[in-house]
Amino acid sequence: GGMINRITKKPGIDKNEASLQVGSWNQRRGEFDIARNLEDNNISFRITGAVERADSFRDQQFLEREAFAPSMKIKIDADTSLLLQAEYLHDKRVTDFGIPSFNGLPIKVDPKTYYGAANARDADSVEATVSAGSIALDHRFNSEWSIRNAFRYYQYKLDRVNAVPGAVTANAAFASGYQVVRTRSAIARDEHGIFNQTELTQN
Repeated sequence: GGMINRITKKPGIDKNEASLQVGSWNQRRGEFDIARNLEDNNISFRITGAVERADSFRDQQFLEREAFAPSMKIKIDADTSLLLQAEYLHDKRVTDFGIPSFNGLPIKVDPKTYYGAANARDADSVEATVSAGSIALDHRFNSEWSIRNAFRYYQYKLDRVNAVPGAVTANAAFASGYQVVRTRSAIARDEHGIFNQTELTQN
């Protein structure tokens, strides 16, 4: 068991930041973070995002990912503020279960060997999309008491097809000396959720 303390980037600063990363196996990733604090108008906003593309040393493997997260904070008065946040994440890749084992050890094949369809990008891929939005209202009554109400809605879609290597037997009829049984399964999910949390705090 465990917990993840997920802290999002919020408005309230002035910032311009962009980065580009490249790596092995045709990996490319671009990120940006733009923020403005318009104190005269009691408004601040922030927009972050990223796009990533990559291949792999594994045959058929690839990665396509996009993320986008805008947010805005409105200062209603000296004691009250409203925070609006949204996020979008799309991720697509091959579901790769690696190299199977025989007698407790990985079978001796080229490390890039993929045990799935030759057109894995279309036949063995997993595609996930998350869209979410939240509204948080903070109000301070005095130096001791404050209240916060946070409302959040999300939608999650998943389309996954797995090509799974199974039992391995020795078979001299194959160039590798092994025969691998493969199975295929598919999962489709479409869910959404609504959360509301109210906190009354005394310092």
